[in-house]
Amino acid sequence: MVASHRKDASFTVPILINNKDYQTEKDHTTYDVLGPPSQKKIWSCKATTPEIAKQAVDAAAKAFKTWSKTSPDERKEILLKAADIYERRTEEASYYGQMELQGADDYLGFNNWYCTNAFKVAAASIEEMLKPTTLEPGDGKFS
Repeated sequence: MVASHRKDASFTVPILINNKDYQTEKDHTTYDVLGPPSQKKIWSCKATTPEIAKQAVDAAAKAFKTWSKTSPDERKEILLKAADIYERRTEEASYYGQMELQGADDYLGFNNWYCTNAFKVAAASIEEMLKPTTLEPGDGKFS
């Protein structure tokens, strides 16, 4: 049975803004994503415009305002959930890495381990990272 994340050449990678597929009336511009070393089309990707990119940046700025109001515990929970999701989807991440980068299994395995653990390290460090830090005059040491 083929896993649900596996795509064929008819698939088009969407533009996601606020977790929704961004559509426009002029939404027909795509480009082919070619897989190394064959240079055969593996799927298509939607092309964007400066206007769509600005909408994505604006959405990110709005999301950051919400994120900046979350408590350290909420941030830790979100980061740990992201680690769990990534860990559950490592087969999918490896599939895309193989298709688009011709990544070796060892490289993809390391990359998946690293990404999962980066979320966990950030979650474990969140309280320390949010502490105010000052430099005391004259001694060059942070407190």
